[in-house]
Amino acid sequence: MAIDLAIRKMKELRMNTVAMDMLNEKRGNILLIESKLESLQESLKRADLRNRNCSVSFWIVEVFPMAREIEDVIDSTLRSAAAKTTSSSSPPTGGGATPPLVMSIAALSKSRSVFSLLFRHTPHHHSSTSTSPAPSSPSISALAADLLSLPSPPPDDLSPLLLSHSFPSLLRSSSSDPAASLHLLSLLKPRPELALEVFNWRRKIATGPDPIPLTSEEYAKAISLAGRARDVELAAALFSEAITSFPEPALYNALMFTYMYNGLTRRCVAVFESLRQDRRLEPSIVSYNILLSLFGRSMLIDHMEAVLRAADEGGFERTLETHNTVIAAYVTAWMWDRMEAAYISMKSGPVKPDISTHLLVLRGYAHSGNLPKMEKTYKLILSKVPKVDETLIRAMICAYCKSKHPNRIKRIEELLELINGAEYKRWLNVLLIQAYAQENKVEIMERFIEEAFNKKTIVTASGVMRAIISSYFRSDLLDQLTRFVKRAEEAGWRLCRTLYHCKMVMYGKHNRVDEMRGVLDDMASFRFDRNKKTFWIIYKACLSSGRKSEADSVVGLLWKSGYENPVGKSSVFPCG
Repeated sequence: MAIDLAIRKMKELRMNTVAMDMLNEKRGNILLIESKLESLQESLKRADLRNRNCSVSFWIVEVFPMAREIEDVIDSTLRSAAAKTTSSSSPPTGGGATPPLVMSIAALSKSRSVFSLLFRHTPHHHSSTSTSPAPSSPSISALAADLLSLPSPPPDDLSPLLLSHSFPSLLRSSSSDPAASLHLLSLLKPRPELALEVFNWRRKIATGPDPIPLTSEEYAKAISLAGRARDVELAAALFSEAITSFPEPALYNALMFTYMYNGLTRRCVAVFESLRQDRRLEPSIVSYNILLSLFGRSMLIDHMEAVLRAADEGGFERTLETHNTVIAAYVTAWMWDRMEAAYISMKSGPVKPDISTHLLVLRGYAHSGNLPKMEKTYKLILSKVPKVDETLIRAMICAYCKSKHPNRIKRIEELLELINGAEYKRWLNVLLIQAYAQENKVEIMERFIEEAFNKKTIVTASGVMRAIISSYFRSDLLDQLTRFVKRAEEAGWRLCRTLYHCKMVMYGKHNRVDEMRGVLDDMASFRFDRNKKTFWIIYKACLSSGRKSEADSVVGLLWKSGYENPVGKSSVFPCG
């Protein structure tokens, strides 16, 4: 099959280390293309795309978007590489060998050409009379780029822009193949409202004087886009409009996706039941996958597992999406044992984990604090892709912050370098403050505290505050503790009696008894009453500084407040 040759070409390119060094900024693209090709290959193994009876919905829903995405990545890499060759490569002299970068570009172009053969095997290309070429991907990409550059909301009439890119001509070049329209709608997915405007224009020319009929695939895509735009009523109207002309499972699946995406559980299940009752049709594994995602997102694990059993009993083969959806549900529900069992079962089954599976499991290990397996999975992922999403990096940092790993600070700093300059996250900043405080890294701790004050972050966890003051206490940094307490009071951070007790103990150690008494006024202003430990601290401080008479007066205050005589009691450490 063409895809086997495409994968082999990609592996050959990756093994050309000289070329990869020269294409260093596109190294991630090469690995991404190879990974996506392998995932696509797994899907294709379970369907004969040359068979006339092959499910059109399988191709449109599972294969087509991934294939188009691979093409776009390859095209982007080729354009960048070609520009690099033009600007930096010198021509061979004396009949020498072709430069490695040029050879690599040729290899990548060959992969692109071979991979494009897949589109000649779609269910729409089996007609012996169809010889129309596939729509030009660069033309569609350029049109999508211009559309995405429009302001929000877009102009009422998109016709001038669509006509300037000859979009109707692309549609007419292969009127029975919705590839051009589907590709454009897929590229506009980041702005679903804009994509729906394009679809509305498409509907108008479907019934105009020179009509280009709509296809079920375009309706299915539009229904899904309406779901992403949170316009559930529009999705239902499009479904009702299309289902009479195109009784296909893909339309039911698109409407199910819309309800699932918007959290409408009952409506989604009702559409599934309608599909089952339609004698002309039957659900596909895609239908069951949507139900799995619906219950998984809601953490209705029992319902999800019941759907999975029903799919197995119905003879539907599990796809990669099936396994990943189940694992994602277990991660969401924090069911670590079941997550790991599903992952292990997948590794030994016919459908192997892909990079998305490993990323899900990495998240699960991070949230569960299973550091050995988290680190092992992270190394496995880095062998397949050059970097990991910032969200997962933060989850790993969180795991190290909450652990007692002996080298956790080193690991945290290595991971922080990977997200340097990333979006500020309050919860992560607070965790880092606590971790560095526990490790007595006062200078770095104060840097994160300063960042928290500047970003107006308010710390409400008493455990974090105790970690901070304990760090100052262990380092005997009285003045820095005093400044911190003052700023924390002004910023509205969580205050506690222990914080003031720690200040009093440190003032007593430095024989600054008068300033220690001033802390009592601060406690009163924030409505912290004096307790037995407060009097003990004052008593010990007075004794250690030679103020016997004042110590005796504290004993009297103790008796007056109903507490026992502290004489003979051991020194109190209030910051533990």
